[in-house]
Amino acid sequence: MAYWIQGLFFQPAQDVVLDPTNVRILVEEYLGQHMFHGSIWQDLESPDKRLVGVIDDHFGTADLSDIRLSDSGLAFTKKYRDRPDKIHYIFERRDGQTWIGTYTGVITGKGLVRCLMTELPDEFFTVESIEHALSKQATSAKQGG
Repeated sequence: MAYWIQGLFFQPAQDVVLDPTNVRILVEEYLGQHMFHGSIWQDLESPDKRLVGVIDDHFGTADLSDIRLSDSGLAFTKKYRDRPDKIHYIFERRDGQTWIGTYTGVITGKGLVRCLMTELPDEFFTVESIEHALSKQATSAKQGG
């Protein structure tokens, strides 16, 4: 069992700007939108065959742990490789591949998140399956078909 996961998280943010007359400094609040992408797969070498994963986004690469996946729900903990804090995500499935939810973290605060998950065959991540497919293609081409 393996999945691609990709989506957006929305994070409250602030910028310091000069007003149009350059007389005052203003603090503007806005909702930042950040794209992420990654994969989740079953760790076949662990005794309990648990799900593990990795996500990349604007802030860096993060490992996923404590992944819980059901037909209607998804939850995981995200930890960036260069930061000590953890961010907890909880999703519920909406129509088909769409999942919506929230995240919470000590540094990040709370925010909204939406993603798509695409189920992949296990062999998608193996070099052997690519080599096998290419050798079949080369054999077929040599035989004229």
